[in-house]
Amino acid sequence: MATQDLCRGSRAGTMMAIYRRGLFASRPVRAGERVLEISLDLMIAPSDLPGELSTVLSSTVKPWTKLALIVLMERYKGQAKLQSSAWAPYISCLPEPAELDNTFLWEDTELSYLRASPLYGKTRERLEMITTEFGQVQNALDVWPQLFGKVSLEDFKHVYATVFSRSLAIGEDSTLVMIPMLDFFNHNATSFAKLSFNGLLNYAVVTADRDYAENDQIWINYGDLSNAELALDYGFAVPENPYDEGSKTTSWFSCVPGSSTANRDA
Repeated sequence: MATQDLCRGSRAGTMMAIYRRGLFASRPVRAGERVLEISLDLMIAPSDLPGELSTVLSSTVKPWTKLALIVLMERYKGQAKLQSSAWAPYISCLPEPAELDNTFLWEDTELSYLRASPLYGKTRERLEMITTEFGQVQNALDVWPQLFGKVSLEDFKHVYATVFSRSLAIGEDSTLVMIPMLDFFNHNATSFAKLSFNGLLNYAVVTADRDYAENDQIWINYGDLSNAELALDYGFAVPENPYDEGSKTTSWFSCVPGSSTANRDA
């Protein structure tokens, strides 16, 4: 993995207090240099769900839900000290529930601050969708406690937040995958660096869009996302977001106790 010699992870307080995690250059990096290269066989895809589970799930179960089930299984393996997979180091680095701040995880009293914003309705819609998906897989969760442990709707909401903010479609068939290490890059709306996928060689790559000095944080751009979209899908908002088009989402988001206008738990 190219990241191993270019970047190192950092938690809150080690480099920049407003970021819980990020990737920082361990040596100078030049614009155009690859800072991440991940092979397809290291990515987590819905097809990695065990066959016995796939056969009992409804055909309407969404790909992200299957990814959520995989993450739940991997986490339970770690908690129960069962045999772990090659993804264990990555899964162990995913954020804990208390570190997630997506609006659909807020308490009703917190969410009421957004009642005048379109984000309120979108959050309610997302909650309804997550609840529906949980209902579709609840039987599998109940039948195989040895795979998942005990999973509540709240647990499922948190793993949904983890998966949805860390999965993306790749390839001609738009396969939804989680790419280890990619999600440790923090978002910068001014960055031109984005993930690209080489379908011929089957690997994903991120190329630096600027020069970085040693210890600089390396950024990518999650997309042309408004603060409402960032708050819903990633759990943060950014000041002076160029994609907000005059929206007041940042001021609504920042006035809620405990919310974050800095950046997400990458």
